[in-house]
Amino acid sequence: YIGCRKATLDVDSVENRLLINSRELSWVAVNISGSVASVEVRERLPEPIQEPTSPANLVALRDGRVEQVEAYDGQVVVRAGQYVSRGELLVSGLVDSASVGWRYIRARGAVFARTVREIHIEIPMDYEEKCYTGEAMCEKSLIFFGKRIKLYKNTGFSGATYDTICNVDRCCLFGGERLPLWLDSTEYRPYTLEPRRYSDEQAMELAYAALADELAALSAEGATFLRKDIICQPGESVYVLDCTLTLIENIAGTVEFQVSE
Repeated sequence: YIGCRKATLDVDSVENRLLINSRELSWVAVNISGSVASVEVRERLPEPIQEPTSPANLVALRDGRVEQVEAYDGQVVVRAGQYVSRGELLVSGLVDSASVGWRYIRARGAVFARTVREIHIEIPMDYEEKCYTGEAMCEKSLIFFGKRIKLYKNTGFSGATYDTICNVDRCCLFGGERLPLWLDSTEYRPYTLEPRRYSDEQAMELAYAALADELAALSAEGATFLRKDIICQPGESVYVLDCTLTLIENIAGTVEFQVSE
């Protein structure tokens, strides 16, 4: 750490502790030149992920009408245009082979279906806003070889709720050479929480922003949107947005099963 005495450092011990305490590193070298310690590391290659091999089916995670089946392993038991319910079998891990007979495998693939989702969003009309009082308290300290020397402290609003803003600057000579000396400035800014109320327009913007986050999450999962029906209901205490979403998404979920002889 900054301010540590160079004479007390055992480089070999430091390297060994780093390797023992970090699973992400495979090699470490610490080189000290003057007052600067350079640490070179090599990241450990991640272990290959072992694919599960236990037998499993693909079942429907939600209701929908099947549009397309992409099965890589397993016996497909549904077809395009078929309506399926949540929990219904889509691709079976029990496969009949003419050469070896019945066998158990892990079904893999995707089943895309037309589904309907209901998204319900509520925005409270009342909220609290942070208002700064304009006061401030400042503390300044010098940090020299790990030791902190307080220079200045201004008190006057103990017990108040405040934000803390910290800034640490390293001191340099006029030629730009850095010194083992840091100036730590900490500012405390008190505030109060004042009751506020959204207008209908502001609440609507927040509701649509929340809806956009929901849609972005679905899009990241590979869903294709077909239709959105949105109903907004302003209220005295809550602004409500209901969205009925029609989309095409992968509804296949893996469910393992046990085999008993």
